[in-house]
Amino acid sequence: MKLLSAPPFYAGALLLCATSKLTYASNVPGTLESSSHRFLKAKVDKFTLASPLAVAAVCQDGVVIIAAHTASSHEPLLLQDDVSNGNDGSKANIFSDPLEKVEAHIRPSGPIDLPLGQRGPFRIESIDNVGTVLVTAGWRTDCAALVEKCRQVISDDAAVYSSTGTTGSEHGRFISSSASLWMSQCDFSENMRGLSCVGLLVFCDDVGRGHLWLVDATGAYPARAFAVGNGADSVNPRLARIDFSSYTKEESLVKILSVLQNETKIRRTGWNLPYNFRAEIALVDAKKRSMKKVRLNSSKKQ
Repeated sequence: MKLLSAPPFYAGALLLCATSKLTYASNVPGTLESSSHRFLKAKVDKFTLASPLAVAAVCQDGVVIIAAHTASSHEPLLLQDDVSNGNDGSKANIFSDPLEKVEAHIRPSGPIDLPLGQRGPFRIESIDNVGTVLVTAGWRTDCAALVEKCRQVISDDAAVYSSTGTTGSEHGRFISSSASLWMSQCDFSENMRGLSCVGLLVFCDDVGRGHLWLVDATGAYPARAFAVGNGADSVNPRLARIDFSSYTKEESLVKILSVLQNETKIRRTGWNLPYNFRAEIALVDAKKRSMKKVRLNSSKKQ
């Protein structure tokens, strides 16, 4: 099966406008499986294109998720308490042995934690209690609507078929496809507007494997590692060159942080992550089917 390093038509989020069959394929090893997409005219959604970067990668024992928040020097964080301990970003000793190496990769100009008193809005949201997680990019209101839609899909499915506690990999496809169909219906509806957002859905099956799906109005696409938001076109080619299946969650986090820190340097393209941007980080354990939010400077859960 041929894989795409990134969908050639994708630059943030695309709004479905008409139907015309186009097939994309590439010999470059990458992160998205090739698929047929139907559209005639697509336009870039400016809210998603300007949204802070979000990255997710399927690794050996789960999935690692990083969502950037704007640096405090650029834009004050919302719903923040006065507690601001441990946010200097100079250390990164969040884990035991596997992640002690992170400390060598974190520079003072690199990502720092959200404040301990941060109460939201968050970009990484738990969808259920068995490891389904959604990270979004775009207009916050629409991102929240997409999160609630995914929760509704799971709730409705459980009400009809009951919950046995076991789910195969196809269940993740069902959730992501249902959410994508709803987004497409919003685009075509005369009574609703299209959503200005895109999501990366993380799902864990009952055999201890993690899965990642890109969800937007054009469809749902399985991925191994992918970034959405501002600068995704620069980050995705670098993610495509890393075999995350060979690394643990902690090791994969180190790899992604290294990629993002290199992006804080000034680039010829004119895009770069702001220095000292805030990082929201979550690790999804595929075997335990649970999500844990972590901090760079603290072992405490958020």
